[in-house]
Amino acid sequence: MTFEAARIRNVILREATGANGGPMSRYRTAVALSAGGTAEIYKAWELGYRTPEVAYALGLALGRLYQDQLKRARNIRLSSLREASIRSIEASYREPAVSYLRVGRAAQAVAVEYVAALIALYEERFDDALAEARAARERLPWLYESQILEADILTQRGDEERLAGDAETARASYRQAEPGYRQAIASAGSDPRGYIGLCDPRSP
Repeated sequence: MTFEAARIRNVILREATGANGGPMSRYRTAVALSAGGTAEIYKAWELGYRTPEVAYALGLALGRLYQDQLKRARNIRLSSLREASIRSIEASYREPAVSYLRVGRAAQAVAVEYVAALIALYEERFDDALAEARAARERLPWLYESQILEADILTQRGDEERLAGDAETARASYRQAEPGYRQAIASAGSDPRGYIGLCDPRSP
């Protein structure tokens, strides 16, 4: 293994397993792997370091990009353009994210219920996603990310309900999401995702 591959490996292992310990390290894995970070992980993958940890980090990064892009696409008013954009985003981000997460389930320090919830969310199986997120929270009460994930699932379900024309049901889903974001803030105030969820204009 080259020096560069070893350096990238160490970065990925530190981030993917949460070895830095604090909420921000786990947040960096899930969110702050922006285009540059994702490219570095891809580089490690291409260099042959194809472990479950690398796959997990890739799945998290691509999944977050998918959710961000999906949120923007759903605000497109022209239905034909919106649907075409969503299909493109699914092919570019969702499908590879799910594939990498399936491999990443074997990574050390990964909660299998949490990964199952992510996969179910991306596949829009909202009931399954909620059940898995709650199972992760019940088995691992310290895993505050499961609270954020549960709230994200409810928010995305609300988005689907809103697009289907059921505004009242969508508002109910958004209201149900709020406690999860608040609990995450109480558990890990350094992780901005809880604040972002509460500040979302869709929230009550």
